[in-house]
Amino acid sequence: MSGRRGRPVRTTEVPTKVTVYEQVVPVVVVNDLRVTTQDCDCGEEHRNEAYGMFDPDGPAIILSDGQGWERLRETLLHENVHALLQFTGLTETLGGRDEEFASRLAPALLCWLRANRKVVKWLQKQLT
Repeated sequence: MSGRRGRPVRTTEVPTKVTVYEQVVPVVVVNDLRVTTQDCDCGEEHRNEAYGMFDPDGPAIILSDGQGWERLRETLLHENVHALLQFTGLTETLGGRDEEFASRLAPALLCWLRANRKVVKWLQKQLT
């Protein structure tokens, strides 16, 4: 896995689990992640390469190892948003727009986390 500035991304540095809404969710990094999607117009199934996916049946977050650090961070957060939506019952509320929601929210959250490190540190301190 290659990262920013050529530094390889080591899968050992990726968290092996996250806690989402009080549920422990394993995080797995795999080679060549492909997901099956169905074409809405003709009903045909297609296998597409993906950066990540949330499997609610596991539950598990699965990440592709073919991405750099920045994409990996965003993908991990994106899949956590899917998990939060699933565990809070909001996936159904969004009426099939959960992918758009996660795609918009994850980079915004990442940006907020970067810009508010002191707030994040304060929140972490308050939660312990």
